[in-house]
Amino acid sequence: MDISLDIQCCLCHVMSQPQPSILDRIFNVLIYIYAIVITRVMFLSFFLETIRFLIAFGLSLITAVFRCAISPSFKDISEDIILITGGGRGIGRLLAVEFAKHRPKQIVLWGRSEEPLKATSKAVQCHNVACTYMVCDVSDKKQVYEKAASIRSQLGVVTILVNNAGVVFGDDVLDSKDDDIVETLNVNALSHFWTVRAFLGDMKNRGRGHIVCMASLLSFLPLPGAADYCASKAAVASFAENLRLEVRRDGRSDIRVTSVHPYLINTDMFAGLGNRLEWLLPALDKDYVAERTVKAVLTNQDLLVMPRIFYFFILLKWILPTESHLLACQFLGQDTAMETHHRRIKNK
Repeated sequence: MDISLDIQCCLCHVMSQPQPSILDRIFNVLIYIYAIVITRVMFLSFFLETIRFLIAFGLSLITAVFRCAISPSFKDISEDIILITGGGRGIGRLLAVEFAKHRPKQIVLWGRSEEPLKATSKAVQCHNVACTYMVCDVSDKKQVYEKAASIRSQLGVVTILVNNAGVVFGDDVLDSKDDDIVETLNVNALSHFWTVRAFLGDMKNRGRGHIVCMASLLSFLPLPGAADYCASKAAVASFAENLRLEVRRDGRSDIRVTSVHPYLINTDMFAGLGNRLEWLLPALDKDYVAERTVKAVLTNQDLLVMPRIFYFFILLKWILPTESHLLACQFLGQDTAMETHHRRIKNK
């Protein structure tokens, strides 16, 4: 691109116009020169930015391949205070015990019922790790902010936040109670906003932080009879992705965000769920899910889908026509899986 040739053409164009004043001619020439230079600079800047992007994109793919081939080392969490919501039962309890094996400074448990929290706390303390618990309903932002302030004043800064609390009711859209829908969205999705708003600022000030969003494969796949649950988990997936990009935009490589998307787990939450392909894809062992989740945190893995075959299924969903996808869901029995869910059987 020859800028001098462009400028000569502009000069000829300006000089050929009807008799403007000398000042007008000079001004027009300057405007043309400015426009040409700016255009060329912007093009060059975009070209260089594109080159930098392609290099960084390629390196990220190579790094991802190496991460799959070579297990990265675990980060040290000996100075971390870990908060786990929904820490009294199920995966929350197992996560607390699994984190305790890596000797963090402190584990804090939140939940709605004191007895399960007390039992989990004792299980953690068996690993010689300090553990406290607080009764807190994470769907209530006032409680979240109050309990967060208590932790801050009594224990210090939470640097690993595990948003694990969740509920499921298991009714079709028209059969669901209004209050059940609201509770599902409040506990499973909106609570992430309240906890992150309560602790992210402290993490930034400390220069260290990790936020874990426990989602589900149902963030990406439908399950009739659990539309509110699926919607809440889709919201969690989107929330984690946006939060990850926000901290990256702010240049905060010291803050990590991990979203976890397991397949059906052998816990009470989805007990009785129909599984047509159980012989091929049995429910995940809950201890395995806890172990893989903690490993993802310790290796700063951004996205965890279990089992790995579902990375392909998720990709396939966006490629297939809608009709083909729905036919596949029916073939796999997703449309009727909730009919044997334990809550439905109990309510009959």
